[in-house]
Amino acid sequence: MPARKKRLLNWNTSTLQAAVDFLTEEWDGKRPLDLEHLLVIVQTKGAGRRLRMALASHAHEAGQGIFPPRMVSPAYLIRPDASDESVASDIVCFFHWTKVLKQVDLSTFPTLFPKPPINPDSGWRRSLAKTLHGLRKSLSEADLDFSGVAENPSLESFGETDRWRDLAQLEGFYRKSMKSGGFRDRFDVNRESARKPVLPDGIERVLLLGVSGFSDLVALALKHLLERDVSVEVIAFGPEGEVFDDLFDEWGRPLHKAWEKRPMPLEDDHLFLFHDERAQAKAISQVLDLSPEISGRLALGIADPEIKPALERLSKEGKIACSVSDPEGLPATRTPLFSLLLSLADLLEDVSFRNAAVLFRCPEIWRWLEVRGLSMKPRQFLHDLDKLGNEHLPVTVENARDLSRGDLRDSLGMLLELVQSLASEGFAESLRHFLLEAVTGKELHTNDPADAGWLFLAEPISQTLDQLHDLGVVGREGFPLLLEVLRSQKIPLEADHAGLSLQGWLELAWEDAPRLLLAGFNDGCVPETLPGDGFLPENLRRSLGLWTSEDRFSRDAYLLQWILASRKDLGRVDVLLGKWRSSGDHLKPSGLLFLCDPSDEQALPSRVQKLFQDPVREEETPAWRFCWRLDPGSPVVPEKVSVTSFADFLACPYRFHLKKVLRMTAFAPAKAEADAMDFGSIVHKVLQEFGEDEGIRESDDESEIRRFLEEKLEEVFHNRFGSSPGLPLLEQKQSAWLRLSKAAEVQVAQRRLGWVPIHAEYSFERELEGILVRGKVDRVDQHEESGSLRVLDYKTSATLPGEAHWGPVSREPDAFPDYALLDITDDKGKSRQKTWRNLQLPLYLWWARGEKGLGVHDGAVEVGYFNLPADSNSIDITIWSELTEDCMQSAMACANGVLADLRAGLDCSPRPRVRFDDFEDLFFHDPTLAALPLGDSPKEPQHD
Repeated sequence: MPARKKRLLNWNTSTLQAAVDFLTEEWDGKRPLDLEHLLVIVQTKGAGRRLRMALASHAHEAGQGIFPPRMVSPAYLIRPDASDESVASDIVCFFHWTKVLKQVDLSTFPTLFPKPPINPDSGWRRSLAKTLHGLRKSLSEADLDFSGVAENPSLESFGETDRWRDLAQLEGFYRKSMKSGGFRDRFDVNRESARKPVLPDGIERVLLLGVSGFSDLVALALKHLLERDVSVEVIAFGPEGEVFDDLFDEWGRPLHKAWEKRPMPLEDDHLFLFHDERAQAKAISQVLDLSPEISGRLALGIADPEIKPALERLSKEGKIACSVSDPEGLPATRTPLFSLLLSLADLLEDVSFRNAAVLFRCPEIWRWLEVRGLSMKPRQFLHDLDKLGNEHLPVTVENARDLSRGDLRDSLGMLLELVQSLASEGFAESLRHFLLEAVTGKELHTNDPADAGWLFLAEPISQTLDQLHDLGVVGREGFPLLLEVLRSQKIPLEADHAGLSLQGWLELAWEDAPRLLLAGFNDGCVPETLPGDGFLPENLRRSLGLWTSEDRFSRDAYLLQWILASRKDLGRVDVLLGKWRSSGDHLKPSGLLFLCDPSDEQALPSRVQKLFQDPVREEETPAWRFCWRLDPGSPVVPEKVSVTSFADFLACPYRFHLKKVLRMTAFAPAKAEADAMDFGSIVHKVLQEFGEDEGIRESDDESEIRRFLEEKLEEVFHNRFGSSPGLPLLEQKQSAWLRLSKAAEVQVAQRRLGWVPIHAEYSFERELEGILVRGKVDRVDQHEESGSLRVLDYKTSATLPGEAHWGPVSREPDAFPDYALLDITDDKGKSRQKTWRNLQLPLYLWWARGEKGLGVHDGAVEVGYFNLPADSNSIDITIWSELTEDCMQSAMACANGVLADLRAGLDCSPRPRVRFDDFEDLFFHDPTLAALPLGDSPKEPQHD
């Protein structure tokens, strides 16, 4: 077996130039540069691409052509045969793991599952399958599997032997399941490939060129190449005059002892601490503004991926002197297609109305509906959809369909059919048809990120669907597997070659631009944090020969030394890092930045002081301000005003205008239960049915009335919320029944006192000061002996009439007009000033006294509440005895004042505070700043 060759190239120069000089040192330039016999292993594809271009340029300068070497990454040596269809994909591996976990008795693995779930669902199995698959991947990098770990003598010291034996037994079941399906596990195949590495035809020599890290499985493949008499040469870049074996292992990987404390030649003047990733992006844009001609002169390395969106945003806004592009591509998870599939998967998992409402926000759904013959205006459709959800609170899509009509009903029905087809054995074919119909007639462009997702994800989606179909996987099982495949995909986007590439950390050693901006140099980014693993803690990883945090620190310390050394004589490296995330999370500087010269006693304290200080901000955080102000237009003189609208006007004329003129209402899209208004309307509707039934309303049989109210509650509730309401609604229904049951008792008592309901939901209109006042009275009772009337309003609370109609004025006396003020005498005979906040019952009394059709005798009318609060002991009729004639005069004067102000057209701003603010989310902390004042020129009259 030939000995491997090792060589150290001087890193105090351009890496590309040193590599080209090495590869062409025996070439005389008089013939084409022929390197086809070489297999060059580099760290990344980007490094290989750069080296290939540099070699081509070198040959061109000599007037010659080139036969380039084969450039590959280390994983090339352990790749399975691409033509071997028995090698399982990730999808197949996940499927067989979930199959095994479903079939085995978990209680037979006591150390692995000390408390197995009682009813493990598919989600639990998928999660564990992904964990086990990833665990086998990690172990395979050290030529291990579960059995290999279980048999490792060092495991005894960790006390984990029994647990790994359980894992090994599960692994045996998994391999048996794979074999029965005609598959071989991909990690087993990788380990076999490492023992029989295959080289392309014509390769005579293998070079590891500046490869700073790879797994022991790749090293095993290299050893087997040596055993086959293949020439293997390891080339590393390092300081001139030092010995290869003192710095690297036999394969050119950095030794921890050599790099863990080696002083970093980085001056404090080249370190820049910023507030967050947005501040770093802005600083980079400022540097680029000073250096508009950047091609070949300046490079940008991004260690923290959170900075990329901030830079891309600045580029799109034209705030960077050049375009920026990410060579890694756009993550598939950021594409509209992935969002569509994720929403569809959520709906398939839970066919709820809420999930359907999210899916209907995806624009592709509209194209799919159009292809199926349903053409709608999205704005009106979404308005109807939200109204359905807000008023009827459907839980399931089926429930929503039954409660809707027209196009909304048809679209929900189509969605149900789609869900049913995806849940069937025809999942793969159904999803294909759906996706095709969703882009029918749409022209796709590769330079549009939204379209690129459809173009570049089509192949992996199709391949995955084929595999799922072959495995017989249906939608609820298949969709999560499909999404798992797509999460690892990247969408290549067209890049501006004259722009700036956002290069990753491992690419930078091969970047030869003299000026380098290295952004996001925080702990967790460099060195990147290894994900926590309950099966493989750090000590066990070290014992098994797996990649550890120490290995990653050594590699990254070496890479930073290399990057700095290559620009030592000509160039500059500036390191940018953040103090916080823009979300507020604290960040720490990378530990590499504290590798200071121990001979300089001030170096480390100075570095700590610089990197832990509060960053200097170019500008203070601006005060919170509104992006826009609501313009309500001019006030409007209404032709009609409802009785209940007077309370809105008295609370705030401005909000009255928004609610009654502009028809603005609050909307709660995530509402899961009936709010106070919904609950009240249900109870009102049942009692309306009682009041309109001439037979039952005169009854004094409590049982009969209860049966009637119970039947009507069932009917009203079903009409409003359908046949499958949610649990919160069912609880509210029970609450409504308890109140109505007690109301039956109160009703019987009142009937025996001679009071008979004669009207329910009685509508009226009556002119006051030239404006029609309209209202709808919940209930009118008449005494069968005296003929007296009482007008009642149902309240699902214990609020008394006085509490609802009068309020204090002490805090903001100037906020109330004089006509709204009144003096009342309390129980102790003291006079107190109040303000009218509601005129409903006084206006009912005003109307009833003048309504001859009601048969009033001598003006004997009283008003009050039929209170139906949660406390059944408080359910009763409360007559407003405090509403004296003096109070009535004050109330009518207040009503006249409101109508006079409406006719005059108020010029006002919203009041800072009101008791119940429907516009709180619109006004935020200061309504006067959030909205423009009402104008002073009234428009044409409008109906309320």
